[in-house]
Amino acid sequence: MLYAVTEIFYSLQGEGYWTGRPAAFVRLAGCNLKCSWCDTDHSKREVATEVNILHDVSHFALAHTRDKLVVITGGEPTLQRLTPLVSILQERGWFVAIETNGTHMDQIPVGVDWVTVSPKLPAQPALWEDSKMYAHLRGNEMKVVLDCAEGEAFALALRRKCGNNFQHWYAQPCASSNAAWAQTCMERTIKFIKENPSWRLSLQTHKLANIA
Repeated sequence: MLYAVTEIFYSLQGEGYWTGRPAAFVRLAGCNLKCSWCDTDHSKREVATEVNILHDVSHFALAHTRDKLVVITGGEPTLQRLTPLVSILQERGWFVAIETNGTHMDQIPVGVDWVTVSPKLPAQPALWEDSKMYAHLRGNEMKVVLDCAEGEAFALALRRKCGNNFQHWYAQPCASSNAAWAQTCMERTIKFIKENPSWRLSLQTHKLANIA
């Protein structure tokens, strides 16, 4: 199977449930959304097979430990056929996590170890007007980026409509190069969580700590 890959690297997970844990990251190229805050270079891509990818991640020191976490992210990874890649990684002892925007949940391989769903309301607001979309969302953690009142209302709708489909709920302030706006997003997110205590705060700690 051939995959379009943006980059493969070793770092610490900076967001959500696995924050602070060392992980190999496989960033697949391509996305069906165009988020204004996205920090991925979608023009950068190389072609690799699942064997090539396994070979690359196995070079990391992490591969010699028992705690081998690999995160398949993007872009939007479910635009590519993930089953062969997930299977070969799991066969070699990797704990495989997938990060998705939730628009192609039917492409998540059966038996993957961890699923993080992070819907992007501003990029496709009309999509989430269909109540059927919510019914398809399921995984281990839900992570919602908050940047406005509409984002908060969307987060509450997700919690109300598919609350039993996830174990962990995270609200994350929208990152911005505008310091004033970033601070506003942070304050709104903290206020939102204090008012809705079933949520937890997720930060981009890799950026705060300047982790490559």
